Amino acid sequence: MKLSKENLLIIIFFIVITPLLTMLNGCPFAPTETSEVTEETTIEEVKSTQEQTIFFQYPFKDYPIGKQPDDGLYWDCSDNDFGAYLGTWGGKVYNGFHSGEDWNLKGSEDNTIDEGKIVYAIGKGRVVKISKLSG
Repeated sequence: MKLSKENLLIIIFFIVITPLLTMLNGCPFAPTETSEVTEETTIEEVKSTQEQTIFFQYPFKDYPIGKQPDDGLYWDCSDNDFGAYLGTWGGKVYNGFHSGEDWNLKGSEDNTIDEGKIVYAIGKGRVVKISKLSG
């Protein structure tokens, strides 16, 4: 069976380009890993086991890459950045510096629209600690 020049180019494209694009973009549906990180693990130990992120999607969306809905929603963190002074919020007095970033789903008047939404990873990495400070 003899292939035409066009068919041969299509086959070469899929053999070469598809794996290359997959490597560069990663797989948003990759299984999660369990972690051996404990309270005693140092940041240097965590950094030494992680790959460098080579892909970043911003603004963050409420859908996996390649599955864009037309709902106009997007994630934003401009409301309260890490290290910003937070006096009061929602009737509670904090009087301290914000310990993280608030990523909220924008594009709607409903402030609770992001409750229960799945958040997809923006790149390779691992969450090593989640904790509530005080308040």
